[in-house]
Amino acid sequence: MALTYEWKLTGLKKGNTESAQDVVIGTRWELTGTDEDGNSGTFSGATPFKLENVEFHNFVPYENLDQDTVIGWIQAEVVDGYKDHVEQKILAQIEAVKSQVKDVQATDFPWAEPVVEPEAPVTTEAVEADGSAE
Repeated sequence: MALTYEWKLTGLKKGNTESAQDVVIGTRWELTGTDEDGNSGTFSGATPFKLENVEFHNFVPYENLDQDTVIGWIQAEVVDGYKDHVEQKILAQIEAVKSQVKDVQATDFPWAEPVVEPEAPVTTEAVEADGSAE
């Protein structure tokens, strides 16, 4: 089953070092996978970044960051660390949705006679009001 994935940032944490201010040290995110029938599952994750691992020669100031850059950092961590786990959790949610019974209806027992609603009796008042009594 082929899934289409969509990443979404839900939060950032920042910290300071002696050489840089507002360094991203943590993220919160969601990854949603959707199958060809529109069924989807979502994994919520958090990815920390250690200040000692910041490459200051590639440092992007906080105010210049964009979503694609930060998602790229997260993807690098997830792919190296636990991509299979994340995708399995999303797939399990989709399978659970697909296995749910749809179009549930209350019904009579299949061995019982169908219930026929009796017609309302015709009264003389109804006939006189209708004007068809002759």
